[in-house]
Amino acid sequence: MSYTIGFQARNQKAVLATEAATANQAVAIIAALRQSSDEIKFIRSPQEGDMGIEMLLLLAKEEPRRCRSGPEPAATTTLRRKSEACRLQHRVVRRRSRSNRRWPAMKREALRVEPISSFLDRRNAPVSPVTRAGNIIFVSGLPPFDPETGEIVQMPIERQSEIVMEQMKLCLEAAGASLDNVMKCNVYCTSTKHFAAFNAVYARYFPADPPARIFVCTPEWFGPFDVEIDCIAMI
Repeated sequence: MSYTIGFQARNQKAVLATEAATANQAVAIIAALRQSSDEIKFIRSPQEGDMGIEMLLLLAKEEPRRCRSGPEPAATTTLRRKSEACRLQHRVVRRRSRSNRRWPAMKREALRVEPISSFLDRRNAPVSPVTRAGNIIFVSGLPPFDPETGEIVQMPIERQSEIVMEQMKLCLEAAGASLDNVMKCNVYCTSTKHFAAFNAVYARYFPADPPARIFVCTPEWFGPFDVEIDCIAMI
């Protein structure tokens, strides 16, 4: 089976064509053309007619299997190719129908968590402490608010770490979850020198089977504090 690839070179109006003896060669030619920023106009074969790249890739995948089987009578080969082409076309159509399947949209539910929400309102912060969509919960990264006053004041990294962990726990509980439901945490800190101190506090909240986590250094915050943490949980 031979293949003709039509393409339009960059900054040219004429549509050119090139030939390939096999589907794998056609795939390689298309990859080279795309790397050169050329636009693929059509893919065509005498046996299958016009086809998309998905069909070509499936035919290329099938080629080694046919080559290993050795030569066959012409009539048998023609019938088998037609049968394979029909099967591959059905597979492409089925795959496209799956990719076009529309799933119901999830609506974001923003939850208030007191006193954190009031602390944020006081600063006109455009953020919800926690949101929920279906069974997925997203907790915002929050500065270590003083639990009594809502102010952000200088304090040791150990105390900051305790406050942000307690705030995250409170947000999870407001959404109907707990620390056991946390899948991933993102920690943002001003310096790696706080890594060990933060970990000592963090380990108290996740003593066994801790969630996935990343520890990122950020150069500075908008206030006198050093650490925030956000998370994703599922219930």
